[in-house]
Amino acid sequence: MEPRGNTGAVMEWVASKGVARGKSGLTQAERHVNAAMIQCRINRLLSRFERAAVECAYGEMRNLYDVALMLQINDVDKGLHLPADLAAHIYSKGHLPCKDVVLQRYHISPRTFYRRLKAVKSWIARYEQQAFLKLERDFADAGIVGVEFFIYG
Repeated sequence: MEPRGNTGAVMEWVASKGVARGKSGLTQAERHVNAAMIQCRINRLLSRFERAAVECAYGEMRNLYDVALMLQINDVDKGLHLPADLAAHIYSKGHLPCKDVVLQRYHISPRTFYRRLKAVKSWIARYEQQAFLKLERDFADAGIVGVEFFIYG
């Protein structure tokens, strides 16, 4: 079990106040505690770059420069700004920044844009896959999710 700190005392206090449980059988405080423990487990299991790739995939765009740094370390690009813009383009499904903005900002041809975009997509997919494989094994072992959760149809 994850370290809880003061969580046990908070849960006892909430129970003593007679807080009603929701449909899941958990109170709001218990759901919050579960989420915090899962977040601690994720932070412990994943590297900084894997976590950044997954968080960006789920809309947490403040980690774009971590993704860009990961791309720079893996020699996808020498700078940070173009990979960050390409990652933003991928995660926003082509909306922000749009292709034309990237082409004008970095003075690159469409062919170069698509070649670099392909390389960035490949590395991002690799890190996301590594993260999901790590989480799959650990979450199934801990009973957080059932094994059937990870069977892809």
